[in-house]
Amino acid sequence: MNNSHPYKILIAQRNFRFLWISQILSQLTVNLVTFAILTQIYNSTRSSVAVSLLWLAYSVPIFLLGPFSGSLVDRFDLRKTMAVTNFLQGISVLLLLVSGNNVFFLYSIVLVYSALDRFYIPAQGAAVPWLVPVKHLPTANGLFFLTQQASLLVGFGLGGLFLSLLGSSLTVILSAAFLFIAAIASSRLPQKHGSRQSKQASSDFKQFISDILEGYKLVHSELLIRYPMGLIVFLQAFITIAAVLLPSFAFETLHISLHSAGSLLIIPAAAGALAASYSLPRILTHTRKRRVIEWGLIMSASSLLLISFAGFLPIFPRIVLAVVSSFGVGSAVAAALIPANTLIQEYAPPDFSGRIFGLLGFLATIASLIPLMIIASLSDIFGPQLIFIVLSVLLFLSLSIVKRMPDNVLRSRNRF
Repeated sequence: MNNSHPYKILIAQRNFRFLWISQILSQLTVNLVTFAILTQIYNSTRSSVAVSLLWLAYSVPIFLLGPFSGSLVDRFDLRKTMAVTNFLQGISVLLLLVSGNNVFFLYSIVLVYSALDRFYIPAQGAAVPWLVPVKHLPTANGLFFLTQQASLLVGFGLGGLFLSLLGSSLTVILSAAFLFIAAIASSRLPQKHGSRQSKQASSDFKQFISDILEGYKLVHSELLIRYPMGLIVFLQAFITIAAVLLPSFAFETLHISLHSAGSLLIIPAAAGALAASYSLPRILTHTRKRRVIEWGLIMSASSLLLISFAGFLPIFPRIVLAVVSSFGVGSAVAAALIPANTLIQEYAPPDFSGRIFGLLGFLATIASLIPLMIIASLSDIFGPQLIFIVLSVLLFLSLSIVKRMPDNVLRSRNRF
């Protein structure tokens, strides 16, 4: 067993398997449904601004609920929170069957789905350090990121194939079924009540506000949480902006269709993330997290810069460069995100986990929402190629910030 890959050791644990199944099916569904909606909107409008409104619909609940949802999650049973939200998300996905071509109704469904996610995601994040020993946290984060990218590969990369073979109605029904199964898996987890679950605490508004403020104070005062969280917020904003610009970049710069973009851009990026996620647990046993994060930022900036100039090449080298660069971006972002997530889980007190992960989602949304609308508008004016170049420069600049951090900030409790 000692010679087994760390993933095999972790998956052998029954409770972690249920949590993992819930995560896989939730991620697969959101990517599959988002691809279907995104394709429909862009094909109708040919506008990055219209596509960005999809992210706006998803972001509004994060903005409104993000500061509070984590505190609520810390008060209640994580198992029930995940099971109920998975089930209600399945119901919301089924509403797509009656949406027709009403774009505003599609935005409304996304808004409801995202509101439920504000409780599922912090609960899932809090469940990882609860179910997984500290020494296995890098492995758990690597496995979660690996399956997240695999879900992205299937949902986005093969989304067009799903829609072509099954049709939109069967794809929606299958997606809802995934969420109902995820709810069953979540319900099989052991019971874990929040630290302040009594009726008196739940009804005490002052205590509720105090809990929220305590979470903010902890993040502000603890460098080992604040710096990794800042890095994750920046990278999540980068991923969101790149995803919104993907349709126009594929169409205007690479001169390929959106369906082809799934095969030529999304699948290689997901494959790169899969490769990095599989390798990182072992790499992190003998390599400092700081070095891995720095490497990830360098590779992601370089790969993004290369793909920005692919449009100047003839068709064959253009496609080859796009595929190779996408693989590089995917693997590099994974190399930066996984160690940063592990640091937060290692140093966040158990009673604060829900609040911290709820705050993380909130800050990532704030950091991307306003720039997203501005950048989408600039992309329609100046083209997505220039925006990708600017993003690569920002990634290089973020590397300089990491290098200036105190050495102990990026050191985990383990000896790396």
